[in-house]
Amino acid sequence: MNFPKSRAKGSHDGFVCWRWADSSLPQAATLTPRNARVAGALVLATLLLGCPARLECAALNTNGLVAWWTADGSALDAVGSHTGTLLGSAAFAPGIEGQAFAFNGVDSYVQVPDAPDLRTTNALSIAFWAKRQRFGIDIAVEKGDDWTLGRTTYGVGLHQINSNMFYFFFAGGWQGTPGVSDQDWHHYVVVAQQGQPHPRFYVDGAERAATYQEGAATISLFPSTQPVHLGAQVGNFNYFGQLLLDDVMLYSRALSSEEVQTLALLRVARLSISLLPAGVAVSWPTNYDTGLLEGKTSLSEAVQWVTVPGVPQISGTNFSLTTGTDAASHFYRLLIP
Repeated sequence: MNFPKSRAKGSHDGFVCWRWADSSLPQAATLTPRNARVAGALVLATLLLGCPARLECAALNTNGLVAWWTADGSALDAVGSHTGTLLGSAAFAPGIEGQAFAFNGVDSYVQVPDAPDLRTTNALSIAFWAKRQRFGIDIAVEKGDDWTLGRTTYGVGLHQINSNMFYFFFAGGWQGTPGVSDQDWHHYVVVAQQGQPHPRFYVDGAERAATYQEGAATISLFPSTQPVHLGAQVGNFNYFGQLLLDDVMLYSRALSSEEVQTLALLRVARLSISLLPAGVAVSWPTNYDTGLLEGKTSLSEAVQWVTVPGVPQISGTNFSLTTGTDAASHFYRLLIP
């Protein structure tokens, strides 16, 4: 599957691509409009992302997926009923896929009415794509106002301090990790659990340690009945983000590291992987001249990655492996040294 270059932004961090290679995939995988893919796949409790062909798919369990704001020309929730309203000068711009929310840092944001399933107080994961337009206080998602007030359910944003920090805030405290120094598209995920000492941070699929913190020593997720805000913190203390925001996903559970990597790599992949009668053919841009192809039969962390046997043949931008091993029913990733 070849992604246009507009989607091929971000750091690979050694992992370039995941694809499902099983011709027995459900027919829902052949749907092309993004929301249609979601609707068809939810029946099977499987979210199918980036699936124009049945042999080029990756799947992710949708268990606990509460809301997904795709920002494709509206603030509709692709998986539920949590539709938002654009306020101030909130608009749309080209995103990592389709369109993205565009916030001006002055008065723009999206407001989503409160609902019981948005008050995630046990475990949660928030994932989103963001493209910074400055280095300031750029809130991505917030529910429950400022952390100092002690009634925040969750909040996540990008800051100008602490190496352009990516941080998570909650009732009575915040924690963060160093961010990025550029203004390209990057994928961010925070995983937090009530009572735990630290959240888990991921940038472009790679985990980063919680380095900075203030306030409460453990995570406290208060069941606020305030609206969810995308692109700003709105309440007693207002902070308006100046960034492009795409594919905001809220889970009521902790995503695994592999699930996080899948979400990130599906949108920055530049490879085309196809099955051959006796092997796997992989293509990538000319800036790569080597790599190690690995496969496994399931995304479960209990299943280990196994090197796909064969001697790679490299010609121009094409990398190919010829092997007599059955290459079906595997997820693949290409490791770049």
